[in-house]
Amino acid sequence: MNRTRQKKQEATAEATAEAQDYVWGWRDVPEPVRLDFVCKYLDAASMGILEICGKSCLGNAQRAWHAKAAGVARGSLAIVSTKKLVAAQARVDALLPHRVDALFTHMRVWAPYREPVVNFDEFAFSLTVMWMDEDETTLRASFPFMRMTDNTSEMGDHGGYSTHMFFVSPEAPGQDLLAPLLRSEEESQEWRPSAYLTCTRQTDGATVRMAHFHGIEFMSWHNPDPNTGQLSLAGGRLLVAGAEDRQREGAKATFHFRWDVGTGRLLAFCSTYSYMDREVEGFELYSRLHARLDESLRN
Repeated sequence: MNRTRQKKQEATAEATAEAQDYVWGWRDVPEPVRLDFVCKYLDAASMGILEICGKSCLGNAQRAWHAKAAGVARGSLAIVSTKKLVAAQARVDALLPHRVDALFTHMRVWAPYREPVVNFDEFAFSLTVMWMDEDETTLRASFPFMRMTDNTSEMGDHGGYSTHMFFVSPEAPGQDLLAPLLRSEEESQEWRPSAYLTCTRQTDGATVRMAHFHGIEFMSWHNPDPNTGQLSLAGGRLLVAGAEDRQREGAKATFHFRWDVGTGRLLAFCSTYSYMDREVEGFELYSRLHARLDESLRN
């Protein structure tokens, strides 16, 4: 019995020894190799994971950080830790090209920053159009929780008029109210609508005013083609362009109704936003919407 147990123990020890030949722990990796992987190949999240794994070798890790920081000018980072200094230098180096064959070529093709590609499906956009009828009764046509896109391939026949398009549901509550007005082929000089555009974030329901419009642009009623009518609102202001009200004077917005001539039912809304005579779109508009929505929750 004892002989059998001894053989099993020897076999287990031999298997463990073979396994150790193939399984390396943190301590088994030479310090220069650790440092090379930490500073050259890993992102910030991976660096944090690796650091947690190496806490048992704190002394060696500290020496490794100091070795890597040797020769790095601290500048205005004099008070930060050595580890943060090395991490900052690694991020700076990551933004630089590996090789420059010619200065002109390098400056022509290298982009230091590229905006991420975004879509606006995280948000839902609502438009409310208000006006007074002949009896001075306030009427309200609402188009709730629409999807917006800046992808021209999704805009179909409505592309080319604006940078953004809203998909209008044929069942929207406001369709029946606006259809009689839009079905008219002659420009209405009496209709003075005001329109209010809001943005709602789907994850938490936060909602902010995005833009508003008042009146109709002069001579804007027209038919781009025999089946489609178009009308442009006036006085558009973008409300998510600046941090303060006084900065919004240069924030403008255009807004166009696009509808079926035969039925008067809206097909799409098209809109463009600008701030200080430059268009606000893509990641800039996306980030400003999130910033305003976050601000609304704090307030």
